[in-house]
Amino acid sequence: MKKFIGNVNGVEYNNREDFNEAVKKAMQNPCETLVITSYEKVIPDEEAKPKNIVSADDFVIELESDKEDTENGVEYRIYDGLKEKLQNCDNKNEVKQLIVKKLKEWNNCYDDNERNISNYEDEIRVTNRNIEECKEHRTNLEAGIRYYKTLLGYVGDDEEKPVEKKIPVERKKPVQIASKDFFDELSSSLGTFGAYLKKKGFFDF
Repeated sequence: MKKFIGNVNGVEYNNREDFNEAVKKAMQNPCETLVITSYEKVIPDEEAKPKNIVSADDFVIELESDKEDTENGVEYRIYDGLKEKLQNCDNKNEVKQLIVKKLKEWNNCYDDNERNISNYEDEIRVTNRNIEECKEHRTNLEAGIRYYKTLLGYVGDDEEKPVEKKIPVERKKPVQIASKDFFDELSSSLGTFGAYLKKKGFFDF
């Protein structure tokens, strides 16, 4: 804030009109010494200083910001005191421009998200249609298989069956039975006890 200060022969004036009037009167008497000065002094305007500055951190939100479930759906939480702070802030134009900018960004993101949803829904419809077509083909193919199997039964089922692999059987060597001469020799070598065993029929074959 600029403040006018004028001085005429040692008298200070803060009003420009009063200063000009005093200068005129002083100049009407040329015999007197005239000392006239004037300037403007810059004085800080206490009332012009911002009292309430709102920054982007006070209201800018992200997708992950705090939310709450209401009857109208999901709502981002407006913190206590934010309404009054915005209403009474001294940088309203700056805040308004930033809010408009953020609103535009969120609208653009919303439109992009809607397009993505629409594209995915189209892909799902195409996929479901392809699945239904494949199921219909499967039904027809199964019917065709049954048809040809039925015809095959009419002409005789000479279809080659897979050859079973033969697992080689391990052949056991025949048990060699001792000859009669062997038992005679064994009986003789045992002496009287051998003769007793032979009499009892232990060496008969």
